[in-house]
Amino acid sequence: MPDGYGSDGPSDGYRGKKRGLEIDLRDKPLKRAGFIVPAKKKIKYKDGTPKQPARTILSVVEKVRELHQYTELAPGEDIRVLILEPGQPGDSASGIEADPVRCKLVPSALPSTKNVVPGLPSYQYEALSYFWGLGEPSFPITITSYKKGNGRHSIANIVQRKFWVRPNLHAALVQLRHPKDEVRLWVDAICINQENVAEKTIQVSRMNEIYSEAFNICIWLGVGEPDPATRKSEAEYTKQTFDFIRELLDLRRLDQLIQDEKYVDRWLAFVGLMRNRWFSRRWVVQVSPPSQSNIPLFLLEIGMLTPKSWVQELALARDATVHYGREVMQWPDFADAVALFVAKHDQINMLLKRHSIEPDPIGDMRALGASILVEATSNLFRKSKDGEILERLLSLEILVSTLLAFEATNPQDIVYGVLSIANDTPYSNSETAAKTVASAVSTPAADIRAGGAYGDPRITPNYAKPLREIYSDFIDYCVEKSSSLDMICRHWAPRSTERRRSITALSADSFPPMPTWVSSITNSAFGGPELALHGRCNGDNLVGIPSRQNHKNYNASAGLKPCAKIDRYCDDVDATPSNEIPSYFQQGGHNSFDGPTPNPHAQNAIAKASGILYAKGICLDTIERLSPRAAQGMILQECLDMGGWSDDIELEKVPDELWRTLVADRGPNGTNAPSWYHRACLESFTHITQNGDLSTGALMENPNTPSTMVTFLKRVQEVVWNRKFLRSKGFHHDGGKKRLFGLAPTSAQEGDLICILFGCSVPVVLRRMGPPDDHFYYLIGEAYAHGIMDGEALSKDLPVWPYDDSDKYLNFKIR
Repeated sequence: MPDGYGSDGPSDGYRGKKRGLEIDLRDKPLKRAGFIVPAKKKIKYKDGTPKQPARTILSVVEKVRELHQYTELAPGEDIRVLILEPGQPGDSASGIEADPVRCKLVPSALPSTKNVVPGLPSYQYEALSYFWGLGEPSFPITITSYKKGNGRHSIANIVQRKFWVRPNLHAALVQLRHPKDEVRLWVDAICINQENVAEKTIQVSRMNEIYSEAFNICIWLGVGEPDPATRKSEAEYTKQTFDFIRELLDLRRLDQLIQDEKYVDRWLAFVGLMRNRWFSRRWVVQVSPPSQSNIPLFLLEIGMLTPKSWVQELALARDATVHYGREVMQWPDFADAVALFVAKHDQINMLLKRHSIEPDPIGDMRALGASILVEATSNLFRKSKDGEILERLLSLEILVSTLLAFEATNPQDIVYGVLSIANDTPYSNSETAAKTVASAVSTPAADIRAGGAYGDPRITPNYAKPLREIYSDFIDYCVEKSSSLDMICRHWAPRSTERRRSITALSADSFPPMPTWVSSITNSAFGGPELALHGRCNGDNLVGIPSRQNHKNYNASAGLKPCAKIDRYCDDVDATPSNEIPSYFQQGGHNSFDGPTPNPHAQNAIAKASGILYAKGICLDTIERLSPRAAQGMILQECLDMGGWSDDIELEKVPDELWRTLVADRGPNGTNAPSWYHRACLESFTHITQNGDLSTGALMENPNTPSTMVTFLKRVQEVVWNRKFLRSKGFHHDGGKKRLFGLAPTSAQEGDLICILFGCSVPVVLRRMGPPDDHFYYLIGEAYAHGIMDGEALSKDLPVWPYDDSDKYLNFKIR
């Protein structure tokens, strides 16, 4: 009898042994029975496969034992470099499989460190920039390393382990290796130990150095796709696309390529390439939290733990190459091709419309990631001839406001991911950034939130902070730096995973998950990265994009500085009195947050943003009437009637407030509206439908429409798309009563208030909520009100900061 029968003790006879790992296959030993024990029914999965938990566990353990194990970086070893061994890429068309990916992962000093500390191992390397993709890490590569300890690199000390990567990265490694020589790469997913929080944090803080010291950046766009129409393979398709790009760089051939219909398919292929997912991502992979306890479980499971901006990758590069399957092109050539495409956009679009089944095959260039990327990377820095960064040109507010066409899996990185390339943050200095982030690994949470010894507490990366606080602190930072409240009108915050309720559905008792003064990117012109390629969703932001010259499209608040503060509270004390301006708020136009709340009893407490913004301003008027929204740029008869147009009107003149409202009284790039807009508007009105509506889209698509009218109608669409026309009850102005005409957000309702917040360049629509003795406001959005956009409502009697000299200046409590 084997041990275990007739015994009460545990038995090794029923233990499975696998490489020293013991798993008890029974809950407890069986005693001798006087009868035959019936066999248990085997439990099976739905597909009939038997459930074998022991074998399953052993299989998982075996896989773990085969995985590559990282060795910690020693002092002086700055990074790891992946050395790709030679291999053949294979040929799917011929059925030839690629060689398995084999490589070595070696520690290395950065070139700059090598100059300081002689004798350290240092490898020249290229850095890989790619889109991670959403697939599971299902492709194995083999990493060869040596056991540490005996100081000898011999065959006996070689260890080969597997490392699982996602499909797109595996394809990149297969194509980027050389048939005969080794290739040295830095790849974030492999060269950083994703399970070591301290290491990740330090590595992330040195991203500037890692990318700027790589001798080249390899931009991987994927393997391409076979052409179903011509049945060309991936290799043939990618080659044809890159050959066409090289051809259009010949300026002598460009005009012919634009006019000849036989190149339509190649233009469409180029458009498809510019829509590649690489161009629509803001961060390849995500976040490096300050402590292990702050890491969301799902991020640990999929390994998305490294914040890295494509802007950093490309803008900091000495050289860059674009890889598309087997094809390679220098980044400057690709960027020039994109720039030429943008310059000739209208002509190319006409060619494609004539020979494509899609009504708008290209769409708006501002929604095309490749176009924005080329423009952004050329305007980020001022560099020396050697590529050294002499000056950063863009502020944090500009970067967050302009990079709307790019994805960020983790919403915190909308702010944190561009800190190092902004010109107004402490993190643009790599040494300061490294100290700040490195200290966060071992710093208590309270010190991190207070900013520690470095940086500003409002923008110090801290993934433990609730998203509401991160965004509130970011806006607080922007208001102080710019002396403007315009940021509350911009649509930049990523769409929350929690379904965002419409403002019209909010009540006094149901607060939104995010303050209404933190507007979602879904309200932007193209609705965010996932919607951008489907065309326009909303009108352009009236406040426009901030510029380095601080130029603004409008000046409704007559240049007055903001008097605003974000309400803060501490966990163990009451909030700072909301209707009082704290002492640190008395010296300028905005309350610069200086750490903990000024309450002397709470100096060591953590001041948190409550989601309430207090801003001073005036209430001008109440919306009395609203038109239906101008969906798809369709201007209904009701809208025209509100603006004073009727069929009986003289055809020689359109009411001034109507045609100027249609274009928001501005031309391209915030310039004054050209006088000929009036003539174009009058001509457009001769094409009003039998129902009295003006279909801007139909007129623009009509080949007989004059080009000047198309230009005017395009501007009209940029302004009115999905907005409502408004008419106010009337307010006293210049000794009389003035009824405002203009545009309101699509969520506006009759009875909402038209207000001017000091420091905001455009009027806003607010909705009063709650009882009279404890009311507050929701910010519905920005508005255009004809006749008050340049400070006319305030210019006669300008108030003096902090605007306490009149009862008509209100302190709005905005949730």
